Order: sequence, then structure tokens, then C-alpha cells
Amino acid sequence: MSIRHTNYPLVSIVVPCYNAERTIEACLDSLLNQGFQGLEIICVNDGSKDKTADILDSYRLCHPEVFVVNQENSGAWSARLSGIQKAKGDYIMFLDSDDVAVPGFIVKMYELASSINCDLAVCGFNRVDIGTGKLMSAEFCKPLGSFSLKKDPGRLLQINPAPWNKIYKASLLKHSHRLSVAPVMLDDLSLLLLALLRSDGLISYLPEALVEYRVHGDSTINSINPGQLKDAIAAMAEIRSYYKNCNPVEMLEAFDAVAFAHIVVSMSFRLLGSGISNVTNEIDVLIAAADSEFPYWRTSRYLSLGYGCKNGGLFLKASLSSAFVKLGLFKPALSVYRLVRKAIGKDISW
Repeated sequence: MSIRHTNYPLVSIVVPCYNAERTIEACLDSLLNQGFQGLEIICVNDGSKDKTADILDSYRLCHPEVFVVNQENSGAWSARLSGIQKAKGDYIMFLDSDDVAVPGFIVKMYELASSINCDLAVCGFNRVDIGTGKLMSAEFCKPLGSFSLKKDPGRLLQINPAPWNKIYKASLLKHSHRLSVAPVMLDDLSLLLLALLRSDGLISYLPEALVEYRVHGDSTINSINPGQLKDAIAAMAEIRSYYKNCNPVEMLEAFDAVAFAHIVVSMSFRLLGSGISNVTNEIDVLIAAADSEFPYWRTSRYLSLGYGCKNGGLFLKASLSSAFVKLGLFKPALSVYRLVRKAIGKDISW
């Protein structure tokens, strides 16, 4: 497929930047070297205190496709919204300032999205040790096909929340609701769910690692802020109210299954490494929040063992986690996980 030449951008890539002086050049170079005609790169400087602003200005002066938005420090959520507002492309993509795009990232994603007119396309990515360059894992690199959420709501569980391995039809993001509270935790999931509220077309996968997600080889997400978590739950509940008004009950069941997976399961795993003394009480709080705000998770067909066994992989893990909670075995299972993790000296993906 040939990419048509145009005087306006086909793809806008939003890059939130905060104190990114050590990584932003590699990030921007990886985008500028893509060879894609019809690209704009919107760098949102979120109140950086280092030399990020100077580096961005130098790129802006040398590359007409680079635009810079400066704002007071407001967090990644606000930075992405600022970039979305400025974007002129038919499609919008994201890349974090400490990650890099693999050659073909933009062309292949745009070709897939535009050839079948899908609302969202998702590619694979490599988790790479930022210090050694060693490949830690390859994610979403198995063929998963195309689907419509209207016809198969359960596959909402299958979409990872990260914004940087996706290409969105711009209208989904530009016309999405604005939340009354800006989430800090689960902000990427909130962005995804708000966009997909308007989706009635295809979602497709490109089973090729086109992004290097750079992490420290020995790092774990081990902090959890109760206030930020409370805001995240409130944001998810607000998004749910839109789903409740606009979608059939099957979609609401899928939404609550996603909320359970991220609020109860993922946050419980984070609690294990947080240093909080009374983890069991905090897990009870998460389960109570799920019951209060996302009650369909307990009866959702998408968290049933039958659905999990039929579809395997992530679906099976989610359904088993749901069964453990219902049977009162979730906290003992987490204790076993903690012992195994300590014994082998590394994290195990849930």
C-alpha cells in the first residue's frame, strides 16, 4: 500500500515529556527516522525542570513536523489531552519520552488502520532493559485477529491499556468525554475506555513488536498512593456511567470485568511490593470498591470459568482470579505468589 502525499498530517503522534533530557532525543529520532510522509509530532512539555524544553526547541527549529506545547506540570493525563486537542491527523498515536519506535512503526500501523478502516489497531512491543539493551519479553506478538466490541464485548479484557502501542481513529479521542477528576493512576486505561465508548467499528492487532518499552531490568511497580487510587476508581466509575447510558448490558459486564482485573487484581499485586503493612485490609477495600462501583463483575459472563477455559490466556487468569475472590481464596493465593516471587527473585506476570 502506498501512502498518499498530503499537505496535512495523516498521523499525529503525541509525546508527553517531563524531565526527559536523557531520553527524549532517542525517542524523537526514532520517530523522525520512520520515513513517513504526513506526520506531525506533538511534544507536550509538562513543566520540565531540566533541559527538556531546550532540546524540544532545537528539534522544533530543525524539523517542521515537530511541534511543542508547553504547560505547567499537570501529569501525563493532562499532557495527552493537550496533545489530542492540538492534533490534526486522521489518526492519533502516542509514544512516551523514554521509549523508542522500531522502524516501520508508523507506516505499518497506519496501513493496517486505514486499509480496513478500523477504529483502533494494536501492535506488539518489546520490554527492553534500558541499561543493558537486553530483551526482557515480547508482548502481544501472537496473531489475535480483528473484532468488533459490539459483537464480542468480552475482548475488551484483551486490550492492554498502554497508549503507546496503538493507533486511534482521531475522532474517538477528540470527541471523548472529559472527566471531572484527572486520574493519575489508571490514566492510560481511562483514556482507552473513553475512546472505545464511541467505537462501533473494528479493532485489529498487528502481531509484530514495533515499540521498545524501556524499563530497568530490576524495576517493579511497587508504589501505590491511596488518594490517587481513590481518584482512579472515581474516574472509572464516571466512565462506567457513560457505558451504562450508551451500551447494552453485555458491554457493561465487560466493563466491570476490566475494572475488576485492574482495580482488584493488578492493584493487589502492586500492594504486595508497596511496603504497606496491612495489605489484607487494603485488598478488602479494593474488593469492596469493585462491589460498590462495578457490581456486574461478580456475575459477568466474561469472568466465568467457562469463558476463561474456552478462550485461555488472560481470560483464564482473570476468571481464576475472580473465582478465588468469590471463594475467599484470593489473599491466600497472593501469599503463595509472594513466597514464590521471593524464592525465585523476580516478578511473575499475573
